[in-house]
Amino acid sequence: MKAFALVAAFCTTALAGPVEPDSLRLLNPKLTGKGAPTTLHATKLAIDHLLRLLLPDGPFLLISDAATFEGRIPQPVPLENAIGAIGATNKLVVPSAGSAATIDVDFYQAPVKDLMRLFSDTVRADLIWAPSKVPPAVSLRLKRVDARTTARAMIKLVGLELIEKGSTWIVVDKGTTLDPKLMVRTTDANTRLSIRAGKPGEIAQLIDPQGPVGTCPIDRTMDVSVRGGRIGPVLAVAATITGPACSIAPRDTAPKTGTLVGILYGTKERRAVFRHAKGTQVVTPGKDDVIGEGYVKLGADDIALYPTTLSTAPPMSPVAEDTTPCGADAAKRGYTLRATAKLGSAWRAMLMPKDGPPVLLTKATITAGRVVCEKGATYQLTAP
Repeated sequence: MKAFALVAAFCTTALAGPVEPDSLRLLNPKLTGKGAPTTLHATKLAIDHLLRLLLPDGPFLLISDAATFEGRIPQPVPLENAIGAIGATNKLVVPSAGSAATIDVDFYQAPVKDLMRLFSDTVRADLIWAPSKVPPAVSLRLKRVDARTTARAMIKLVGLELIEKGSTWIVVDKGTTLDPKLMVRTTDANTRLSIRAGKPGEIAQLIDPQGPVGTCPIDRTMDVSVRGGRIGPVLAVAATITGPACSIAPRDTAPKTGTLVGILYGTKERRAVFRHAKGTQVVTPGKDDVIGEGYVKLGADDIALYPTTLSTAPPMSPVAEDTTPCGADAAKRGYTLRATAKLGSAWRAMLMPKDGPPVLLTKATITAGRVVCEKGATYQLTAP
């Protein structure tokens, strides 16, 4: 078993421009603990970037927000104490290598919903996403961790609840109660249900066009990926969401405009549901139409349910060559030195360009608050 830190940051204030390392606020962590002897000088660096500096190989998982850290630890202290000094530290245990569903993840400010798609696909679980609000993004760098346990920890961290019903994962607000009678409903075992930002009533109409009209609240939607005809959990979640009744448009008249919301795809039934100005519209394939798994073809028009790329979250370490700030084009990028750290005998520095992700620098002469490159470029600790 392995433990990693969840860190909540705090902010300090400083003037923009060059900063003398000795002028930073002094922190005095305990001198006994685990990890390499560590020193640190940082100016308003985001905590997820700071952990990338102190823990280049991870493991960590934390909420990404606007919080930054500024301060100095000039005398070597154990690494765990240095991490504790930059924020409030909690421990989280995650199974290490050996699980049947281990995964490596390295993301910066990633949407939780996209990560849940990744984790659920890894363990081949269905996913129903239906919280009332978008949770904060997270940054994480984990190697060979159990996807299921990591998903549970992440959902707990952002204040939501993960309900596991067999091979179905349901992400909802804390305290949500699901109707057990609805939970057990099924349809043909070869049926798959795919929903992208669908309102409860739109989903109910897709599952049963002859059933009662459901609700279409302005600000509540669900994402669904369910296989094996397991429609019960979908209906149970939809039943917990209140709001005005949906407007139902005439069926089977191909919409000229509108948004494809969901697809029911099986050997016995195939339907799609659209949202447009006249309301919710259920469409079944006509002579020249095709409803497939993830797309609809209405005549000559191909409509995909999902975009090609679901997540725009960049990886935590997108710069492969860490000598970039010492290269010929360094001046064009406008790098500023934001932190230096010494772990054992190894120095590291974190630099930020005018735009783009941070760069972890190791191949230069690094001292407390200063970097000197072989080609002459020099950086001094600078506040934004």
